Amino acid sequence: MKIQKNTCSGIDCALNRLQDEIYYSLSKVWSVDWNCYPRIYKNKRKDERGNEYFVPEYIDGNYEYSKDTLFDDKVGIVSFFLKDDKTTINENHQETDVSLIFSAKINDVYTTGQREDELFKMDIFQALKQSSSAGFKLNSIEDGLNNVYKEFRKEDLTWSNLSNRCLLRFNFTINYNNC
Repeated sequence: MKIQKNTCSGIDCALNRLQDEIYYSLSKVWSVDWNCYPRIYKNKRKDERGNEYFVPEYIDGNYEYSKDTLFDDKVGIVSFFLKDDKTTINENHQETDVSLIFSAKINDVYTTGQREDELFKMDIFQALKQSSSAGFKLNSIEDGLNNVYKEFRKEDLTWSNLSNRCLLRFNFTINYNNC
């Protein structure tokens, strides 16, 4: 299910367009349940010992943080956009680093009997390359729990829950205006 912001401005307009394009492209390839979130927010929390950590949360249309998007084992794929905290001004445009994060139960996505991490990565890479949304430049692709979820608390995620998971992070720079 594609979940989008009802109204947008600035970077959210550019990310909504990109989200539309990759969702349309990849939905033709994947037939698994997919929660495709827009830009999410890094929200600070404190644990019972007072240690601060961040959780990724989607804000719904009522301005309520409704969903921790880091891990949802009820669907085959979860994806979301994560914006860097720094934006630079380039003439009349803004430029921000963004990550598109995917978590997939890989054996539900591909039923070949083999673990298809590279095929998953290539499907996403091709969808991004074919996107007509102007203004973004793919910089890198990361995998592995510590790289993909580097901003977030990982202590509650156990390897047994992740053993069938493929975690990918596509890092890019996006140029946009106020739409």
